[in-house]
Amino acid sequence: TVPCKVPYFDPCIVDTSSCGDGVQPGTSCELDCVGDYLGNVTTATCDLDNINPLGLEIPPEWECKCPPPDPIPVGYVRIADEWQCASGYVGEPVHTCRPIDENCTLENLVTGCELLLACLDLNSTCLYDASNCSGIMSGETCEVKCQEPYVGEPVIATCPFGVTVPNVDLLWETPVCNHSVCPEPATGSVGYVEGFDGWGCDFGYGGKAEELCPISELDCSSETFLDGCLPLVGCITPSADPCMYDADDCYNLEPGDFCILKCRWPFEGSPKGGVCLASNTNPNRLVDWEKPRCLLTCPDPDPMPEGYERNSNGDLACADKWYGTPRSNCRRTYGTDCGVITTLFGCTELKHCATPDKDPCIYELTAAVSVFAGDTAPIPCNLPYKGTSGEAYCPRINSDPTTPSDEQGYLPQCFCPDPCPVPPGYFKSAAGYDNWICDEGY
Repeated sequence: TVPCKVPYFDPCIVDTSSCGDGVQPGTSCELDCVGDYLGNVTTATCDLDNINPLGLEIPPEWECKCPPPDPIPVGYVRIADEWQCASGYVGEPVHTCRPIDENCTLENLVTGCELLLACLDLNSTCLYDASNCSGIMSGETCEVKCQEPYVGEPVIATCPFGVTVPNVDLLWETPVCNHSVCPEPATGSVGYVEGFDGWGCDFGYGGKAEELCPISELDCSSETFLDGCLPLVGCITPSADPCMYDADDCYNLEPGDFCILKCRWPFEGSPKGGVCLASNTNPNRLVDWEKPRCLLTCPDPDPMPEGYERNSNGDLACADKWYGTPRSNCRRTYGTDCGVITTLFGCTELKHCATPDKDPCIYELTAAVSVFAGDTAPIPCNLPYKGTSGEAYCPRINSDPTTPSDEQGYLPQCFCPDPCPVPPGYFKSAAGYDNWICDEGY
C-alpha cells in the first residue's frame, strides 16, 4: 500500500493543512473553505488497501463557492444562485471571483449588464403632433399624429430593443398629413377643367386629373397644383418590312384613328387593323396593330421562259408542244428594290422522232423523216417492192429526238415483184411472196 497524495488546491480558497504532506492508508483528513468562500468542511479518505498515489477520495459534490458581492451592485439580481440583469438593464451577467495577491485579497465582481436608455425625443411641428414621443425607453413605442386641421393616418415610432448608448433616434416615418380639401389653385392650369365632381382633363388632353397640395414641414405652407393631364398626341408607325407589308395607311395616325395593314404584292394574306388609342398622351407610343400573315406568291418571270404560259383561267401551264406539271419556286433578293427571283420548272419540250433506221430501197421513208410527238406517218413499200402499208408512230410524250418513229409503229410486209416473163421451169402455186414451185417436167 501507498499513502494518498493531496491534490493541489488554491490555498486562498481551500485549507488542506489537516492533510499534511499525504494521507496514510486507512486514515482521513479534513478540507475546509478559506475566508469568505462558502462551503462545508468535508472529509477526504485514503483507502486501507490503497495502491494509487492519487487515490485520495473527496466527495465529488464538494466545492468552495464564491460569495456574492456585498452589497449586490445596481443592475443585478440573484435568483436560485443564478445572476440575472435587473429590470431596466440588458446583457449577460458574469460573476468574477478570484484571489488577486499573496494576501488572498478577494476580487468579487459582477459585470455584463448595462442600463437601458431612452431614445431621443421627437419634436412636434405645425404638421404633426409628437408630444407622446418623449422619454420613450428601449423597446417602447409611441404615436405620431397629424395636427389639426390636417388629416392623415398616424404612424408608430419605435425605440429599438437593447439601447444602452445615448442619442439613439426613434425609428419612424413622417406621417402623410394633407388638407382635408385642397385650396383653389392660384391660377388656372392649361389642360384642366373643373366640373361638379372635381377636376378633369380638358378637350384635347388625356389622363386622370389629380389635385395636389403638399404641405411644407417647415412652415406648413402649401400651394395647390394639378397633375395628370397631358396633350393628346398621335402614334408612331411601328417598323415593318416594307417589301412584305403595305403600312401606308398607318402613318400619321391621330388619337382615335384606325388603319389597315395589308400584304404588299407579291405577298398575299388577309389584312389586319391598327389603331391609335383615343386617349394616347405618349408621343412615343406605337400604333397598336397585328401584322397579317403574308405568304410569298411567286410572280411570273419577265420575260416568261420558253415552254410556259398562263392559260385562259390564269393558271400556270405548259406551252404548246411542251408537257409536264409546271411549278414555280421563288426567293427574295432582300435588296432595296424588293426584288423576287422566280424559277419555273416541270415542263419539257416535245421532240420529233428520228427517221426509222430501215432500208430505204425497200421502204418508202419520206413521210417518216420527222414525225412529231403523238403523230403518225405512212410507211409504204418502195417500188418495185409490193406489200401492205405500214405506219410510223412517235410517242405522245417524246422528249428524245433520237427515238425512232417505228418503235411504236409497224413496218409493212414488202415483197419482191414476180419476174416478167416467168422463166421456164417455174410455176407460182399461190399469190404472195416466195410461193414458187418447179413446173411440170422440171
